[in-house]
Amino acid sequence: MSTKKKIKQNLDDKLSKMEQLLKIINIDSCLLIYSYLMVFGKTTPAELRAVTGLSKATMFRNLALLSNAGILKKQDVKDVSDRRYSLHYFLGKNLVELTKKLFSSRLRKHAEASDRTDLVHTWLSTIEVLPLLLNQYTTQAIMLMAEKSQTESEVACPIVSKMIIFRLGDISKIGTLNRRIIKLVEDFDSKQVPGKRDYKAPLTHPVALSINVVALNPSDIPKIPGAIVEKMIC
Repeated sequence: MSTKKKIKQNLDDKLSKMEQLLKIINIDSCLLIYSYLMVFGKTTPAELRAVTGLSKATMFRNLALLSNAGILKKQDVKDVSDRRYSLHYFLGKNLVELTKKLFSSRLRKHAEASDRTDLVHTWLSTIEVLPLLLNQYTTQAIMLMAEKSQTESEVACPIVSKMIIFRLGDISKIGTLNRRIIKLVEDFDSKQVPGKRDYKAPLTHPVALSINVVALNPSDIPKIPGAIVEKMIC
């Protein structure tokens, strides 16, 4: 296969991946399962059903969607007496990281040439709300973790804090604000436990951070994954 054909195939594969991930992101129960596994680590379908309230059919349909997309992995544990608790699911890939790596200006141009512009527009509008949805569902999981810690340990009153801020202003030069936000995110990342996250293990002190900045005619666009040009009106 020529280099040109390989590039085209790679771009076509990314568009197909977009469609696959869009289906997952648009199903609330999929994001609920994903968020729970992000916080609690390796879990069985029976335990997931107990905490989410999802039906058996919905649970396994969603687990199949997440697994086929490569987001989930599974492990069969032999030394359990109840077979309902032998199969464990855990995260194989970070959904947010997948969305960051998928979009590019080259992919946008390829979609336009392939008459699939609507797919890219739908993707951009959908991933805009993804961090907010994950913030909502991880909050539920963190609340559940707090309730469990109260019953399983000597901690009398676990405290869950949440900060919600909204501002709308008129700022001609957004570059300084962008750099400060990037510094905040870098500071957040630097405080993580060293090494790659073991998605089989639960978080000990989970913290969810979600930031969304939309600017008209920015003086500069942050050169970080996830910072994109939403739309050019020419």
